[in-house]
Amino acid sequence: MTLDQYTRVSDGLLNKMLGGFNTTIESQPNSIGSIAGLPTNQRVLDIKEPMIGLDLKVTQVFTVQNNKAYIITYTAEAAKFLDHLSTLQK
Repeated sequence: MTLDQYTRVSDGLLNKMLGGFNTTIESQPNSIGSIAGLPTNQRVLDIKEPMIGLDLKVTQVFTVQNNKAYIITYTAEAAKFLDHLSTLQK
């Protein structure tokens, strides 16, 4: 499976899984460079459900090698998302 194939399939699965929530998924090909020399994609999700007070922001950086996906996920309350984002970007 290529990185682009993984991105399309996983975006579709996330849309199905999070369909009950107000979710925005934005995938950004090759936006941060590489992990261990492999090309990466980045996904940003905004997940909101006002009825239960849920407002999360999620960033995933991922790559594929030998048909295995390697994913780094950072999740935080939307209001606190930027507090530790710089750590992820290192």
